[in-house]
Amino acid sequence: LVEGAPGIGKTTFAWEVCRKWASGEILQEYGLVVLLRLRDKHVREAETVFNLFYHTNPELSNAVVREILNHEGESVLLLYEGYDELPRKLQEQQSIFLDVLHKKDLPRATILITSRPSATEYLRSEFKEQISQHIEILGFTKDDIIAYVHNVIEDEQVCKDFLQYLKCYPYIRGMMYVPLNAMIVTEVYKDSQ
Repeated sequence: LVEGAPGIGKTTFAWEVCRKWASGEILQEYGLVVLLRLRDKHVREAETVFNLFYHTNPELSNAVVREILNHEGESVLLLYEGYDELPRKLQEQQSIFLDVLHKKDLPRATILITSRPSATEYLRSEFKEQISQHIEILGFTKDDIIAYVHNVIEDEQVCKDFLQYLKCYPYIRGMMYVPLNAMIVTEVYKDSQ
């Protein structure tokens, strides 16, 4: 379970897991990694595991999906990205998403869930036996902010002025710990120069 505030980097984390797996850098014990963006209408409408895979990646042939089902999801990593964005009825009533979490379907699959804190309380209480790790993404550190600013603002003087500006305005500096906010604030500052 990977938890974090809005804009903190959960979606980026999920995409990065997929990218690094595909390039052979991490998680090579999995033969397949499937990113299920739970805000996606087609994913939400899935009623069976077969539908879930079909809507997620139409290129997967029927034979591959059957093979996954026959092996009960062995060596498959499912990324439930944005669990908090599922409608409440799909989070708490009978649904394919809960069937997979309860290990009724694909009992041998590994599931990685990203969510805002609003849904993690329910997940932690309902699935405490299934959750082997709970990680919170906290965002940028002070050093990360400085490195990010140096990476984005090429003009050294503008970069220095911006970092000084952040020291003078703690409210804006506080916003910089959330990566999405850091991008917005930095771009607005750059555009104003």
